[in-house]
Amino acid sequence: MSDKWIESVMSISAVGCIPDSVIFNGTEVLGYPRFVSATMRGLDRLNTVYGDIEFQDQAGRRQIARALDYKTVRVHSITRAEVDRGLSVATMRDRYVRAARERNIRVLYARPIMKPIDERSLPELNKAFVSDLASAITDQGFSLGPAVPFGQPDPGLTLMLLVVLGIAAGSVMLLDAIWDLSFSICVGLVAVFAAGFAALWGMGYPLLTRQAAALAAAIVFPSLAGFVLFSPNASAKQKEASSGAGWVGSAWRKFIVASLLSFAGGLMLAACLTSRAFMVKGEQFLGVKAMHVVPALFLLAAYWKRYARSGDESLIASLARLNRSKVLVWHLVVLALLGVAGLIYIARTGNTSSVIVAVPRLEQKMRVALERVLPARPRTKEFLVGHPAFVLASALIAVGETGLILPISILGLIGQISLTNTFAHIHTPVGLTIVRVLIGLGLGFAIGLVVTPVYRGIAARIRRAAGRER
Repeated sequence: MSDKWIESVMSISAVGCIPDSVIFNGTEVLGYPRFVSATMRGLDRLNTVYGDIEFQDQAGRRQIARALDYKTVRVHSITRAEVDRGLSVATMRDRYVRAARERNIRVLYARPIMKPIDERSLPELNKAFVSDLASAITDQGFSLGPAVPFGQPDPGLTLMLLVVLGIAAGSVMLLDAIWDLSFSICVGLVAVFAAGFAALWGMGYPLLTRQAAALAAAIVFPSLAGFVLFSPNASAKQKEASSGAGWVGSAWRKFIVASLLSFAGGLMLAACLTSRAFMVKGEQFLGVKAMHVVPALFLLAAYWKRYARSGDESLIASLARLNRSKVLVWHLVVLALLGVAGLIYIARTGNTSSVIVAVPRLEQKMRVALERVLPARPRTKEFLVGHPAFVLASALIAVGETGLILPISILGLIGQISLTNTFAHIHTPVGLTIVRVLIGLGLGFAIGLVVTPVYRGIAARIRRAAGRER
C-alpha cells in the first residue's frame, strides 16, 4: 500500500459519478495506519463526506474526523448477521428511525433481506422494507437525500465564560456546604476557577477546557443534590412531616430542589459540549466513571456532617472513632453486597468498558414497551431506581427513620447523577433529552410515593417482630 495506490483507488471509485459519502468496510479506515493522510486528501479532493459508522470504532476514524474539522456524518447499520437472523421489517424500520430521531444519525446503511421471513418473496420484502422505512423517516420530519454535515455552533468565549461562572459558583457552593466558607472566600474561589478555565482556553486548549468544565458540572451539581437530601427541615415542617403522610410535602420539596440542581448542571454540561466535534462523536465527554463515583464521596461527607459527626469533631477524629467501633458479620455481608452492586453499576457506565454486562431480557422488553407508549423512553436507573429511592430517603429523614438511610440515599443519588449525565449525550437533540428527563422525574416520583408506604409498613412489621420500637 502506498499514497499513489490510495489515490488511484479513490480516483477509480469516483469514475462515472462522485459519491455523496464514503463508508469504509472492516475495522480500520483506508490507509491505516501509515497512509491515512492520503485517504484524507482523496476525500477532500472529491468533496465527499466521510461516514462514521455508529458502534464500530474503526482505527483511524478519529484522525480523519479531526483533519476534516469533524465535517462527517454518522451512519447506522444493522449487521448482516442480524438481518439474516430474521428480524422483521417493522423491527428494522423502528431501529433505523430511532437512530435518526434520538441519536442524530444521518446515513442509514440498509442491507437487503436475503432470507425469507414470511410468505412474501424477497423482492416484495425488500420493497416493503424500503418503502416503510422511507415513510417512517419522513413522518418524523426528516427529508430524504444526500447527507450533509452539521454546521459548527459557535457560542463564543463570552457565553462559555458565563457557563463556566455558573459551574464555578456551583463548585464553591459545594465546598461551602462542607466547610462553611466566608463570602469573600467564596467570591475569590469563583474568580480563581473562572480565570483558570479562561487561561486554559486562551492557551489554545478549547477542547480540553470544554471537557474539564463539563466534567466539573457533571460532578458538582448531583453532589449538591446529596446535600439537599440531608438538609434539615424547618421545625414546623419537621413536625408536620413526622405525622401521617406529611412526609410527602418534605419529599416533594427536596426532590424538586435536588432535581432542579441536577437539571441545571445538565444544561451547563450540554452547553460546554456544544460543538460539532461532540455532536458527531468525533470527541467524547471524558470522566463518565468519575462522575458516577465522586458524587457518592460528597454524599458521604453530607452524611457525616448530618449524622456521623459528634459535635464539632474533625473528619480525622470521626474516622478514628469509627476505627474503634465493633464490626459485626452482617456489616461485612452488607459491604460485600454493596461492593458487588457497585462494580456492576460502574461496569455499565462509561464510553467504553472492559467488562460487558448484558442488559437483562426483562429490561429489554420493558424498554421496547416504553418506547411504544412514550415520546421518549426514560432511563431505567432514573425512574425505577434513583428517583424512587430519593423520595424514600427524603421521607425516612422527615419521619426520623434513618437506620438504613445511607444505602438508600446512595441509590437515590444514582438518579440525580444519571439525570445530569443524560445531557452528556450531545448527539441526542437537547429537546428530546429534556422530555426524557421530565418523564423520568414524573414516573420516578410517582413510584416513590407507592414504594415509601410499602417500605415503611414492612419495616414496622420487622421492628414489631423483633420486639422493639422505632
